[in-house]
Amino acid sequence: MSEPDDRDDAIGTEASHWFATMRGPDADAERFAFETWRDSDPRHARAYAEVEALFAVAQGARRTPPQPAPTVQQQHSAPPSRVAGARRLVRPVGIAAALAATIALGSIAFTSGNRPAGPDRTGPLAVEGGPPHLQRFGDGTLVLLGAASLVTANLDDVVHQLKIESGRARFYIAASPEPVLILANGHHVTARDAIVDVAIDGEGVHVTAIAGSVDVAGDASDAPQPLRAGQMMLLGHEVGEPVTAPQSASDWLPARLSFDATPLADVAAVANGFGGKPLRFTPEALGRAGLTGTFDVRDTAALSRKIAAALALRVSEDKDAITLHRP
Repeated sequence: MSEPDDRDDAIGTEASHWFATMRGPDADAERFAFETWRDSDPRHARAYAEVEALFAVAQGARRTPPQPAPTVQQQHSAPPSRVAGARRLVRPVGIAAALAATIALGSIAFTSGNRPAGPDRTGPLAVEGGPPHLQRFGDGTLVLLGAASLVTANLDDVVHQLKIESGRARFYIAASPEPVLILANGHHVTARDAIVDVAIDGEGVHVTAIAGSVDVAGDASDAPQPLRAGQMMLLGHEVGEPVTAPQSASDWLPARLSFDATPLADVAAVANGFGGKPLRFTPEALGRAGLTGTFDVRDTAALSRKIAAALALRVSEDKDAITLHRP
């Protein structure tokens, strides 16, 4: 690689860093340094504009906070399409430009900080699915909602009840003294410290245990049947027998998922549900760092490198797990 290319890669990484910084809690303190960097070289302004444009395309400009006023250089540096045309400064080249790589591959931006971990709600709550996305409930339950799906929740200090009204969803049930009850077409799925897929179609209700303890019953009066990890069951007019789930059972889940200020702990939980080498982090407080962007969650090794580049972390790997930690 030539020396100019190396410098362009570095600029792309710097632009990605500044984009995340100016969307985070240190934006005001860092504004002068950012503007100094941006205005010192036309390539800096252009690279920053490319990151802004890519983020806007991927996120649909949702909730994008105000950015510093563009310079004349910014206004004239971006190509007409904003993301195509001239040679980009933001493109994938190695670990040194890992954050730029995540942008070029679809991971648009990352932000860090102690944002709320998700909705801390009690009482009924409806969540309708557009594109597959992750929803966190106040009791710690995560729901990865499929397209055109609907889940309602009734969560308080006593009741931990979710109901899938249509479509399909993956439920990540946190470890707690009380199990979570998932209702689907009158059938009961009870889970604790588990991952379970539930789908409704013309045949009935399909329940697949991915991990943990799952019990299935036709209704409240039926004796529950245990479902082991790797097994699935069809609930129609009658409760079927557990069978081994095919490898295609998780094909409905996209490889890439978009997150919006999602805690690192939740991203790791989703990634670990695909059965690869577990992704962990230490200390525990690091799990509250918020991540925004689109990630390939099926590859925990690649995912860990991208997160490490975005949050200035280190990655350690042994035969049992991949661990993110502070330097």
